[in-house]
Amino acid sequence: MFGLFRKKKEEKKETIKAASKGSAGVKSAPSPSKQPSERERLDMAMSRLAQDEEYCLSWVYTFLPSQDKKIVRDAAISVAKYVRPLETAAFFRLNDSFRQTTSMEWSIDWKRVDLSRLELSIGDEEVFLWIARLGTFHPNGYFREGCVRRLSSDPESYMFLLLRLNDWVLEVRQAAKEACMDLSDKDFDGLAASLSALEKVRKSDRRDFYVIRKLDDAISARMRELEPDINWQKIRKYDTQTRWALYRLLLQNQKLSQEEVYSLLSREKDSKCLLQIMREFIEHYELSEEELDSFLEHKSLIVQRHALEQKYKLLGKPWEGIEKKLLSRSSHIRESVRFILRKHTDFDVRAFYIENLKSDKSGNSILGLGETGEKEDAELLKPYLESPEARIVKNTIHAMSMLLKDESDKVLVRFLSDPRTPVMLQAAREIAANGIRVGADRIFALLEKEEEPLRRRKLVFILGREDYWARLPYLLMLFNDPDEYIQMIVKRKIAWKNYYAHVSREHAEWIEKILEDEKYQIPEKVKERVRFNLKYVVK
Repeated sequence: MFGLFRKKKEEKKETIKAASKGSAGVKSAPSPSKQPSERERLDMAMSRLAQDEEYCLSWVYTFLPSQDKKIVRDAAISVAKYVRPLETAAFFRLNDSFRQTTSMEWSIDWKRVDLSRLELSIGDEEVFLWIARLGTFHPNGYFREGCVRRLSSDPESYMFLLLRLNDWVLEVRQAAKEACMDLSDKDFDGLAASLSALEKVRKSDRRDFYVIRKLDDAISARMRELEPDINWQKIRKYDTQTRWALYRLLLQNQKLSQEEVYSLLSREKDSKCLLQIMREFIEHYELSEEELDSFLEHKSLIVQRHALEQKYKLLGKPWEGIEKKLLSRSSHIRESVRFILRKHTDFDVRAFYIENLKSDKSGNSILGLGETGEKEDAELLKPYLESPEARIVKNTIHAMSMLLKDESDKVLVRFLSDPRTPVMLQAAREIAANGIRVGADRIFALLEKEEEPLRRRKLVFILGREDYWARLPYLLMLFNDPDEYIQMIVKRKIAWKNYYAHVSREHAEWIEKILEDEKYQIPEKVKERVRFNLKYVVK
C-alpha cells in the first residue's frame, strides 16, 4: 500500500517535471507539435493548485521567468493567493519541502533571474513580496540570497529572514544575519509573530550561537522599548506557541519585572506556558524563600511543583510543614515530597496517609496510600468504594488497583456498570492497565444496555483486549455500529489474529452463523479472511 502511494507521488513529480519543460525563459529541446503551450501548462498547474494540491506550488513558480508578462502576472497571483492565508506552521513545512517537490532548476537558470525586472512584470508590490518570501525557500542559493536582500526592508517578512539563519549556504546566512539585526522598523506584534521562527532556528544544526545570542538581546530590548508596560491584555491575543516563545525570550533576558511575572502567572491558563514562565523565572531571577512560599500556595499545580523543587535546591533539606504537601492533588508533588522526606528523615509516609483517610483531604490520602502502601492496605480502602462522592470512589478504584494489580478484578468489574461516568471510565482504565480479562460475553452484555457514546467506546476498547477468538464474534456483531469511532476500533481489532489458540467447533459454527447473518452486513473480504483464519485453529 505504501509502495503504491510512493509510486503515485513519483508519477506526480514526473508529470510536473515534464509539463514545466519548455516554458519561456527555459532552455529546452524542440518539442513535438502536439505538446501543450506555455499558457495551457500554466492553466493546468494553477487549476491543480487551486484544488489545494500543494505540490503544484513549485510548478506554478517555475513560470515566473517567462518572457510573457501575462504569464508572469497570472502565475504570481496564483502563488500569492495560495500562500497568503497560510499559518506559521504551514510556512515551516514549506521551508522544509518547497524546494524538494519538483526539480525547479531542471532547465531554468535562476541565478540570472532579475528580481527587479520580475517585480516590474508582476506590477503588484504585495504579490511580489509573497513571491520573494516563498523565494527564500527556493533551491537556488543565488535566488534565495536575492530574495533575502530584497525583503530586508520589509517588516512583515521578518519571519522568513529568521528562517534563513539556518541556510546551508554561508552567503545566504550572512545576508539573513545582516537583515535580521536591523530592528529599527519592526513593531511589537511583528516581532512576537516571528519568535516561533527564531525558536525553530535555535534548535537547528547550522545556527550560530553568537548570532542567536545577539538577536535575543536585540529583540527583547526592542520589544521592551516598544512596550514599556507589557501586560496580559497585550499578550493574551497571541497563540500558545507565540506566548511560550515570548516568555522564554523576555524572562531569559530579564526584561520583565517580578511584578509583571506575578501578573502573568495569575492570568496564564495554558500549562505549557505556565511551566515555561516558572522555569525561566526560577532560573534567571533571584527568589527569596518567602517568595517561593507564596508560589507553594499558587492555584497552579505546575507553579507549586517548581516552587517546591526550587526551595529544596535553596535549602538542601526539608522544612517545617513540608509534609502537608503529601496531600497535594498532584502526583508529581506528592512524589517529590516523599523523596525529600525519605532522603533526610525517618518520617512514616504510609502512616501519615492512613491517619488522614478521614480528614478533609481523604481523596488525596487515598491516592497517596495507593502509591506507598502495601497489598493489605486495600482492606482499609474498601469502605470508600461506597462513598456517595464520585471523586472519592474514582480515587479509591485507582488506589486499590495500584495495590492489588491484576487481583483487583472483582473490585473493578463491579464498577463497569456504575451510572457515574467518571467512576465507570476509571474502572475501565484500570482494567486495561492491569491486563484484566473481564470476559467478552460480560462486556458485550453491558454494551447492549449502554447508550452513552463515551461509555460504549470505552467498553468496546476493553472488549478489544480480550482473547482474540473470544472477542471476535462480538466484534463482528459490532462491525457496522452507528458510531464511526467504534467501527474503527472493531476493524482494527478484527485484523489482529492469534494462530496459536484453539477454537472449538461449536464456537467456529457460531462465528460462521454471525458471518452469514445479513443484519450485520459484514463485507465479503472480511468473511473470507475470518474463514481462512478459522481453518488453522478449529480443534
